[in-house]
Amino acid sequence: MILPWLMACEPVAVAEGGARHVKDFLGPEGVRIELAPADLPDDPPLHVVLGAESWAVRLGERWDDAVDVGTWEVQVTDSLRVDGHELLAEPLGTTTETAVWYGTFGETLAVTGPDGPFAGEWVFAEGLGPVVATLDGIRRECVYYAYADPAE
Repeated sequence: MILPWLMACEPVAVAEGGARHVKDFLGPEGVRIELAPADLPDDPPLHVVLGAESWAVRLGERWDDAVDVGTWEVQVTDSLRVDGHELLAEPLGTTTETAVWYGTFGETLAVTGPDGPFAGEWVFAEGLGPVVATLDGIRRECVYYAYADPAE
C-alpha cells in the first residue's frame, strides 16, 4: 500500500510535456528576495520585491529602513526583460542545482546578463526568482527570501 502513496507524491511537470517557461522561474507577486554581496554576506542586502509589471528595489538591513534604489520595469512573455535588458529567453537551457548563502536550490537556471548594469551571472530558482544577481559588477547571492503574506 505504500507504493501508491509514494507515486502520488511525485513532482508534477511544470507544464504539459515537462517544458519549462520563463514564468516558471519567477515567484508570485510580492515575493521578496534579499541579495548580499557574495564575498560579504553580512553587508546590507539589496531587497528585490517582484511584481507583475515591475520590481521594487531597496538597499539596507531591513525593507522598512532601506534606501529606495528604484523600480525596474519588468516584461514577462517568452522572455524576461528587466529595465529593458533581456535576462531570460525561451527556449530555456538545462536546469542545475545552485548553492548560495541562503542554501541550495534544486531547480535553477543560470544565465549571463547582457552588457550594462545587469552584466554578469544571474541564477533563477524555480518558483522564486533571482537567487544570484550581478548588478553594477557586484555578484550578489540570496541570503533570505519571503513570500508575500496573502492577509496583507
